[in-house]
Amino acid sequence: MSTITLTGIEKRFGHDVAVHPIDLAVERGEFFTLVGPSGCGKTTILRMIAGLERPSSGILEVNGREMFNGRTQRFVGPEKRDLALVFQHYALWPHMTVFQNVAFGLAGRPKAEIKERVGRTLEIVKIGGLEHRFPGELSGGQQQRVALARELVTEPPVLLMDEPLSNLDAKLRIDMRAELKNLHRETGMTIVYVTHDQIEALTMATTMVVMREGKIAQIGSPEAVYSRPASLFVAEFVGNLPFNRLEARLGADGSVTGRGFTWPANTFSPNGGGRDVVIGIRPEALRLQGSTGALPLETRIVSVLPAGSYTVAQAEVAGGERLYVQVSDDATVEADGALTLYIDPNRLLAYDPATGDALASA
Repeated sequence: MSTITLTGIEKRFGHDVAVHPIDLAVERGEFFTLVGPSGCGKTTILRMIAGLERPSSGILEVNGREMFNGRTQRFVGPEKRDLALVFQHYALWPHMTVFQNVAFGLAGRPKAEIKERVGRTLEIVKIGGLEHRFPGELSGGQQQRVALARELVTEPPVLLMDEPLSNLDAKLRIDMRAELKNLHRETGMTIVYVTHDQIEALTMATTMVVMREGKIAQIGSPEAVYSRPASLFVAEFVGNLPFNRLEARLGADGSVTGRGFTWPANTFSPNGGGRDVVIGIRPEALRLQGSTGALPLETRIVSVLPAGSYTVAQAEVAGGERLYVQVSDDATVEADGALTLYIDPNRLLAYDPATGDALASA
């Protein structure tokens, strides 16, 4: 049973469409992540789920209850949706201690229960012992944990998070990603998480939705979105290194011919051959040594960029197109040197150059 269901949900601001009609289903216990560039509609979707924005049309259900219906104009306010929301800005009460901030949502409960639940929640988010401090006495990461604890203490079935780590430094963001993933595993709660950082989405999500201009560009597991992107937009947005593109011609026999390279018949499925394509290659799919069936690509190294545990090299194909190659730290490449790269044909991707959509025959 889905915890959250959006059917034909749309949001307009006057004549501007922020979210085109979409269908989404968040299953119970998922870490469901909405990711995309600024202005793509991901935060608007979260706010509609929370009840902070009223959809323009469609049907929205939470835990089997109808929260919005565009036909009947039914709308249930945020206070009645049994959801918790962690904002980008922590919104902590500066004059209250950590304990008082976290206990705020438990007003009216017995004091012994409040003390026990607050203490247990602070331990879960790894800030036990800080209950008597004020927000101004905490680091940014500790303040984020207080904001998270304030929502968790009410034991909500669904936790909504809007860019919660964007104000933290790089190392602390990595630490908090791990904490959130552990929290999800330990509690089994449903989390809907909005971020513009695709690395956050790849590392934490069980289901990942890539948004573009108010529409769903792709939905699937992080592994599927990364390895089989549905469009050039998704391919170039997802990944920490630039996505490689080669213009080529796909033959009727499945062969591929580009500027400076030719690959044999059946490199791709012959179906749909005889057309121009854009070949896509992840940097880590390019190898310095070939295995059985690997496709060769003659290049010249243009630049070498050491990155600690690995090196990124920029290689130029004979036709002038440039590729990024991820090289392990035990390999040596030098600028201006000739280099033959090898590609597993199963890791090649093909796209329509006009639409940017993945080719079903590839």
